[in-house]
Amino acid sequence: MKNIAIFVSGSGTNCENIINYFKGSKDVNVAVVISNKADAYALVRAANHGIPTEMVSKAELNDENFLMPLLQKYSIDFVVLAGFLLMAPSFLIDAYEKKIINLHPALLPKFGGKGMYGHHVHEAIKAAGETETGMTVHYVSRECDGGEIIAQFRTPITAEDTPDDIAEKEHVLEMKYFPSVIENVVKGLNKYSYKMVCNKYIISIFNHQEISAVLTQFCEEMNIHSGEVTGIGAVNEAILRCYDPVSKHYFDKTFKQQMEIANLIGNISSKDGKVYLHLHITLGREDYSAVAGHLLSATINGACELFVEDYGVKVDRCLDEETGLNLYEF
Repeated sequence: MKNIAIFVSGSGTNCENIINYFKGSKDVNVAVVISNKADAYALVRAANHGIPTEMVSKAELNDENFLMPLLQKYSIDFVVLAGFLLMAPSFLIDAYEKKIINLHPALLPKFGGKGMYGHHVHEAIKAAGETETGMTVHYVSRECDGGEIIAQFRTPITAEDTPDDIAEKEHVLEMKYFPSVIENVVKGLNKYSYKMVCNKYIISIFNHQEISAVLTQFCEEMNIHSGEVTGIGAVNEAILRCYDPVSKHYFDKTFKQQMEIANLIGNISSKDGKVYLHLHITLGREDYSAVAGHLLSATINGACELFVEDYGVKVDRCLDEETGLNLYEF
C-alpha cells in the first residue's frame, strides 16, 4: 500500500475525485489532505470522507524541520498537487524525486510558468486563438511547470468558446484522467516520460519496455500522424526483419543478448486510421559486430532515449501491389 498526500489550495473538486477513485483500493491510500489556506473547502470535502487534514502556512511549507516530520507522520510515499498554488520547496523535491505529481490546466510547455494558474491560463488560451486545450500531468522540478511530462490529454475548442467554456472543457479532462494517471505513477505502470520543445518531443522510455509498442502508444496519445524518430539506448532482445522483394515477404530473426542501439531511425505515418511506424535499427553486440534491419520489436535493458518530431499533418499509407509494401499515399 502506497500513501499519498494531496496538497490543495482551493475548493477541492479534484481532491474529492481522487479520494473517491481510491476509496477501497488495496494499492493506494489517500493518507492526508494538506492546504495552505484554512478556509479551503477541500479540507471540508476531505473531512467528510474521513480523511485527515492539515493546514500548513507558507512559512511552515518552506520549513524542512516542520514539513518533513509532518509527511513522515502519515508515512507519505507520493505527493499530489491538485490545485496547489505555492511552489514546492527544494528540500521536498529532493526528498521525493519523481514522486511529486502536479496537474496543470494547459498543454505544457504552452501557457505555463509564473502567473499561469487558474483562470489566467484559460484567458491566455482564448487570447492566443488556440484551437485546442488540455491538461498536463508532470513531475515537479525546481522550474515552475518545467518538470518531465507524464501525460497530456486534449480537447478541441472553438472561436466562440469563452474562457469559462475553455475552463469547463479542460476540467472534464481532469475529472476523467487525473486519478488514473496518479494510479499508474504510484503503481509503477508508466512506460515513459517526456519533455516537449516546440514541435519536438524528448522521450525517455522506461527500462524493460518494448520500444515499438510504447512509441506507438506515445504517438496515439499525442495525436502524432506524421513525423520522424531518432534514438539510442540498449536492449537485450530484438526481432529484426528483412524484406524480400521477390517473394514479397519479410524474414524475421531474433537476437537475444545485450546490445547497444548505435542508431534508431524511422518515420511515423498512418494506415487504416492507426499509427504506422517504419523503424530501422543498428545494434552493436558484445564482440563489436553489428546487426541491422527493420525493427519489429526490441526490449530495453538499460535505457532508451528518443527524439520525435511532429510534422503536424496527416500522412497515410496504403498497400502497393507491385512492391508488396505499404507506401505513402499522396
